[in-house]
Amino acid sequence: MAYICQPDWLELFTIGRDNEYLIAKSLHALVAMSSALP
Repeated sequence: MAYICQPDWLELFTIGRDNEYLIAKSLHALVAMSSALP
């Protein structure tokens, strides 16, 4: 985890946040689809 101290740590953090947002969005979509099924 030493690379976190590098100047590009902010970019890595931003990518991580984007992935977390996409994962949450995908999970929400899955729940919506499964609840729509009979």
